[in-house]
Amino acid sequence: MMFKIMIVDDEYRTRKGIRNQVDFKGLGITEVEEADDGVHGLEKAMIFKPDIILSDIKMPRMDGIGFAFEVRKVLPQCRLIFMSAYTELDYYRNAIKLGAINYIEKPLDIEELKAAIRNAVSDLKQYSNMLSLREEVDVLRENNQHVMMRQLSTLMISHKIKETELLERFDHLGLKIDPSSSFATILIKYIYKEHLDSYEQEEVKNRIDTFLVRASEALDTGYVWHYKQDQVVLNCWCKEGHKVLLTEKKLMSMAKNLYLFLTDFCKPNISIGKVVGQINEVYDSYTSAVITNEKLFFKSGEMIEMYKKSGESKVINFELKGLEIFSKLLEKESKTEAILYAKHLYEKLLRHQDTPINSVKEIYYRHRLEILSFSKSGNPQESDMILNDLNPLTSLTALDTYLCQSIHEFFHQKDAQSEKNNLTRFAERYIKNNYKDSNMTIETMAQAFGVTSSYLNVIFKKTFGMNINKYLTQFRLSKAKEMLKEEGHHHYTIAQIAIAVGYFDPDYFSRIFKKEVGCTATEYRKKFMI
Repeated sequence: MMFKIMIVDDEYRTRKGIRNQVDFKGLGITEVEEADDGVHGLEKAMIFKPDIILSDIKMPRMDGIGFAFEVRKVLPQCRLIFMSAYTELDYYRNAIKLGAINYIEKPLDIEELKAAIRNAVSDLKQYSNMLSLREEVDVLRENNQHVMMRQLSTLMISHKIKETELLERFDHLGLKIDPSSSFATILIKYIYKEHLDSYEQEEVKNRIDTFLVRASEALDTGYVWHYKQDQVVLNCWCKEGHKVLLTEKKLMSMAKNLYLFLTDFCKPNISIGKVVGQINEVYDSYTSAVITNEKLFFKSGEMIEMYKKSGESKVINFELKGLEIFSKLLEKESKTEAILYAKHLYEKLLRHQDTPINSVKEIYYRHRLEILSFSKSGNPQESDMILNDLNPLTSLTALDTYLCQSIHEFFHQKDAQSEKNNLTRFAERYIKNNYKDSNMTIETMAQAFGVTSSYLNVIFKKTFGMNINKYLTQFRLSKAKEMLKEEGHHHYTIAQIAIAVGYFDPDYFSRIFKKEVGCTATEYRKKFMI
């Protein structure tokens, strides 16, 4: 820890004598500056920002007391040491008022001066250590606050907790809540777009935490949240003083903002529970959010759903007759009719959204087994592989795509390579036509072609030597570099260019650009500006 000192004295010999006789480096001083009076001293102090000032008192234009008074306004923690050949009581009093740590009489005793500087350095180190300790305490307090808020969020969805205990915890955390407020739970299920290690998963949670903290500050809605496996449970209420209750419009707006933020690095499903009027009814809102989340399995596109009270139960009654029809189509090698059958099955399930997800997966499992039984390479042991394929699928659309892909594979085993080549060419064309769309993902491409994303990614990599995300990134960056080079786009900001090539988050674009190109977008642009 090293410090800076400034010597202010109108006598040149005094200033030089101090510099020559004091080993500043040995005292922990790395930089030394001089000024010949208070006016020049103040000007230099604004730029040099000394930690210690060694100043004479009697000087022309501005004396040491006036100089120190002005310095204190901008450098309140600077340590002051006064020097003077005058010993009037008023000087001592003024020096004390200004917080001087020492007052040395002239002619100077160099050892006394060294001791004064040494004391100033020691005092600065103690102050710095105190600040560091205070910062550590603040961090611990903040972390503890986060833990307690997550505990509160967990307790809010418990049907065993008493209302009085919840209100006490709100009060302890300084969270003001109106007794006549309304409450709702938003359930956010996030699926990583690619495998992440534990550290990267924590980083995702940190990003979500940061977003929620910032969003809460700007809203009239308060909320606490906690993590439950691959879900965020977000419990909301109207802040004190805001009499407008939670409405479907308000909750949907919050959910959409969350959805847009999360889609940058994961695949979110967001379900909104029913609005309740009592804090001890939040459990009911959470339960309805869980039920609503199940409904998202049957949805495609923007995966956000608000709780709606269901009427008549709609559960499919699947009969073996349907499976027999599918079997005959495979036997007759009627590819078009088999695909139409799969689409009809998909539409029928859409009309029966109370069917348990496991039952829906069982239906698709049996159809896939039927295809396997007709395949020349099929054997009973491959049934385990089918289960492994079905387990991670999180939507009816994904199951439909999986079955359609299986049908395609069955009917095109002989010319599979030709089909793969066509598919990769379509994928390449799709990227070039849609790269500006920040919502474009490998999943949307795969769905457009009726295949799974993993299948599309594998065949794409075989053709181009890289996966689709890498190809999309390089293509977008190539377009960005073109815009950065072209004079016609010099008025575009980096953020505008990021959006123009398909990046919703300009900061993320900047990080990717530097990582892939080796310099920032601004530095790259400067290379081509005249």
